[in-house]
Amino acid sequence: MVITATAHSKSSYRALIGRAVLAATRKHFPLTPLAYGLILLHCWILFLGAHYTYAEVNTFRFIRDLFGWQRNNYDKLGNVAQGLCRRSSRGKFASK
Repeated sequence: MVITATAHSKSSYRALIGRAVLAATRKHFPLTPLAYGLILLHCWILFLGAHYTYAEVNTFRFIRDLFGWQRNNYDKLGNVAQGLCRRSSRGKFASK
């Protein structure tokens, strides 16, 4: 039996690789504690989305039903977190 990685589990692999890269380069390219915290938050969002698939995350299914939305908006939370990570680290690199 061959097990293939889905697109969602690939996100988890990328997050783990990104963590290793951040750990290896923290002396040469230090980020602020806020940036590291936002990156960690984004990784948690990726892991949760990879586990349940983005359309099936339970908390957001509840929120969808509460507000009467047509779809689960968990993927939008992931996009916002990704943008916050980019924004918080952009200023750090630009200042050097």
